[in-house]
Amino acid sequence: MTPKHPGPVLVRAPRAPYCSARHRSGALALMLATACSSVLAQQPGAARAVESRSSERLYQIAAGPLSASLPAFAAQAGISVSAPSALLAGKQGRALQGKLGVDQAFVSLLEGTGLQAVHQGNGDYILRERDVVPAAGNNDKLPAVVVTAGVERSAVTEGSGSYTTGSMSTATGLGLSMRDTPQSVSVVTRQRMEDERLQTLDDVLRATTGLTSTYNGSGRALWYARGERIQSLQIDGLPLSISDGFSTDSLSLPATVLYDHIEIVRGANGLMQGSGNPSAAVNMVRKRPTREKQVAVELSAGSWSTYAAQIDAGGPLNEAGTLRARGVLYGTDGNSYQQDSSKDNKLGYGILEADLTPDTMLTAGLVLQNERNRGYDWGGLPTRIDGSFYPFSASTTLIPDWTFLNKRNQQVFAELTHQFNDDWKLTFSANKISAKAAMMGRSLVHTNAVNDQLSISNTDLRYTDERENFGLHLQGAYELLGRRHELMVGANVQHTDWYYWSAGIGVRTPFDPWNFNLSGLPYPTAIRSTSYESSRRKDTGVYMATRFDLPFSTKLILGGRFSWVDYVSKTSWSSASYKATREFTPYAGLVHELSPTTSAYASYTEIFQPQSQRDVTGQLLPPVTGSNYELGVKGEFFGGKLNASAALFQTVQNNLPKGVANNTNCFSMTMTCYEASDKVRNRGLEFDISGELLPGWSIAAGYTYNVSKYAAGGSVDKDYNTYLPRHLVKLATTWQLPGAMQAWKVGANMQAQSSIYQDQTTTGYQSYNYGAIPYRVEQKAYQVYGLMASYQFDRSTEVQLNLNNVFNKLYYSTIGGTNWGNHIGTPRNGAVTLRMKF
Repeated sequence: MTPKHPGPVLVRAPRAPYCSARHRSGALALMLATACSSVLAQQPGAARAVESRSSERLYQIAAGPLSASLPAFAAQAGISVSAPSALLAGKQGRALQGKLGVDQAFVSLLEGTGLQAVHQGNGDYILRERDVVPAAGNNDKLPAVVVTAGVERSAVTEGSGSYTTGSMSTATGLGLSMRDTPQSVSVVTRQRMEDERLQTLDDVLRATTGLTSTYNGSGRALWYARGERIQSLQIDGLPLSISDGFSTDSLSLPATVLYDHIEIVRGANGLMQGSGNPSAAVNMVRKRPTREKQVAVELSAGSWSTYAAQIDAGGPLNEAGTLRARGVLYGTDGNSYQQDSSKDNKLGYGILEADLTPDTMLTAGLVLQNERNRGYDWGGLPTRIDGSFYPFSASTTLIPDWTFLNKRNQQVFAELTHQFNDDWKLTFSANKISAKAAMMGRSLVHTNAVNDQLSISNTDLRYTDERENFGLHLQGAYELLGRRHELMVGANVQHTDWYYWSAGIGVRTPFDPWNFNLSGLPYPTAIRSTSYESSRRKDTGVYMATRFDLPFSTKLILGGRFSWVDYVSKTSWSSASYKATREFTPYAGLVHELSPTTSAYASYTEIFQPQSQRDVTGQLLPPVTGSNYELGVKGEFFGGKLNASAALFQTVQNNLPKGVANNTNCFSMTMTCYEASDKVRNRGLEFDISGELLPGWSIAAGYTYNVSKYAAGGSVDKDYNTYLPRHLVKLATTWQLPGAMQAWKVGANMQAQSSIYQDQTTTGYQSYNYGAIPYRVEQKAYQVYGLMASYQFDRSTEVQLNLNNVFNKLYYSTIGGTNWGNHIGTPRNGAVTLRMKF
C-alpha cells in the first residue's frame, strides 16, 4: 500500500560540486567545464544557465507509487518538485523509459493521476490538481510550500538508474538511509547488476567493497569480509544459515535476475540475524509486482558458447489494481573456460500481491530452480611439493569429463503486512526451502615427495537440505519528551535439517601432471567406503531496537537480541550437540550530524557464533565470542544521489577454529580437525562511495585494509588468515554521454588485491604433504579490468557489450595446499546482451 505522509513533499535539485578549473589545463579542464556546466545549469542564482525544458534526457523509471517515482524522476531530471503530500496519496506514476523533455516527461509520469506540473522558474516545479485555476496575475504560482515532512525514502532501485538507494534496513531493522546507518554499508542496485552483468550472488559479492571469496570448486564459493567467513545470508530480511561446510553445495542460490538490489552490512550483525559473526550481512531483496503492466525480455550470448534468456512480466490482474503479479523465467546454457566443463541453469519465479484491505497486503511466491554442472571441478589444481605452480593454462582441469554437480531447489514464501496508521506497521513473513544435490567429484594427493607424481580418487556425494524460516516484525514511531523516536521489535525462528552422504569410489589412479589424459578414465562403480553427516538446528531470537532523537542533531540506537540455539550433529564417526539459552547480544549506534550533508558515527555490538567445526575427539568447538567496534564518517550529497563513507573498525574474537597441524590424531582421517585458537584481533579501515558524481556519471568504489593477527598465546602477532588479502580495491563507473551522444553509455571496472599465501604453518593439511617438507603457495598482487558499452535505440530497446579480464591476466583466485584447492581465475571473456521492454 502507499505510505501515508502528513506533510508536503519537496524533492530538491542537487547542489553543484566544486567546479573550478583553475590550475588545470587541456583536456582535463575541458572535461571539468563540460561536466560542471551541466550541474550549474541546475543551480539557482545569477550563475545559473537554465536548460531548456524541451531538452531531452534519458529516463529509466519504473511504474509505481507516485511518492516513490517522483523523487526518482526529479533526481534524473535535475529539478526540484514540491507538492502537498495529500495529493500523492494512492496515486501511481507511470513508467518512463527513453529520451524525453522535462515537460513531456511530466505529462507521461502524471498520466491518469489528475495532477499537472507547474513550472516556477529556475528549475522548480509544483504539482497541483488539473482543475485548480490560479488567481489572476499570479503567474501560475501557488503559495510557497513549507516542508514539514519528507517523502518516505524508497528502497526500490529498479528503474531508478542509480548506484545507490534511499533506504535500507539490514543493519538495524529500521528503514534508514545509508548515511543514518551506524555501520559500513553497500548496496548493489538493479542498474549496477545490469551494467556489469552481475548474474550470480558470487558476481555481486566479488564486486562489493571489502568482500572476497575462495572456492572449493567451480561455483562453490565461500565469502569473506573483514577477515572472517560470511556464515549467514538473508532473503527479504529472513536469515539463512550457510555455516555448515557444504551448505552452498546443496543450496543453489537463485540468479540475481530475481532481485531488486542486494544490501551488504560489513561487521557484526547479531541484532537482526542472530549470528554475531563480524564479517558481513548480505540481504537479497526480491523484485515485487508493479502496478503498471510491463514485459521485459533479455537475450545474451557470450564466450565459450554461453547463451542466456529471460522474460520478466507483471502488472495488475484486476481493474482496481488490488491484485498484482510478476513472473520471471530464466535459463542459461554454455561451456566453461575449463576443459570439458559445461553448465545449464533453469529458473522460474512467481510472486503475487493482494490488497486485502486498504491497509493490509498479502504476498506469496514460488522459486523453482534446476542447475546441472558437467565436468565439474571439485578440488582445483595441485602445486609442486615446494608450493610452486605448475605451468598450467587457465583451461586446465585434472578431472574426468563424467564428474558432475546437479542441484534442484524449491522455495516457497509468503508475507502479510498491516499498516495500523501513519506510524505503525506489522509484517509476518515465512520462507521454506527444499534442496537436493548430487555430486561426483575427485580429489588429488601427492604420492611421491621426489618426482611430484599424483594420484586421483573419486567421491560420490548426496545432499538434502530442508529449511523453514518465520519472522514477525513491528516498526513504528512514538513521542517522548517532546521528540519523535522510532521503535522496532521482532522475532524469528529458523529450522535447518541437513544430510550429507559420501562414498569413496575405486582405487587411487596415479598420473603424471606433466603428461596426462584423464578423459579415458572409466566411470567408477566399486564402493570403497561410505560416510555420512547430518545436522539439525533450530535458531530462535527476539530482538528490539529504538532510535532516539536527541538534541544537537544526534540519533542514538540502542537494542539487543536474545538467542536460543539447539544444534545436534551426527557423523559416521561421532555425534555432538550444542545448546544455548537466552544468549544476549547488545547493539549500540550513535550518529551525529556534522553538517546538512555529513555525519559522524560510532557503533558497538558483541559476537556470538556457534560452530560446526570439530576437534580431534569429534566434539564441536565452543562458540566464537568477542566484540565489534566501528567509528566513521558518512556523507550524502546532491539530494541523496551520492553516498560516501570512511570507517575504522576493530573486532576481537575468541575460539576461532584453527586447523590441527597433523591429522594423525584426528577422529576422522578424511576430514580436517580443528582446535579453538587464542584471541584474534582484526583491525582495518574502509572507504566506500556509490551513486552519481555528476549528471550521467555513476560510480561504485571502495578500498579496504584489514589485518588479522593473534593477540594472545604462543602465536601472538602472527597472521591468522594469510589466504585473504590485506588490501582490496573495487571500482566500477559508467558515463551516460551528453547531448547528441546521450543514447550511449560507456563504463569500466577494476578489482585489485594484495598478495595471499598458504604454507605449512597456516593450513591443517601438512600430513598429506609429508609434514617435514616446507612449502609456500603464493599468489602475488594482481589487478583485473573490465569494460562495457551500451546503446539505447529507443525507450524500449538497448544493446550492451561487456568485456571482462580485458588483459587476460592469469592468476589464482584461490590458493590452498600442495594437493588441491588452487583455482585459476576466469580468463578474458565477453558477452552481448539485448534488452527489450514492452
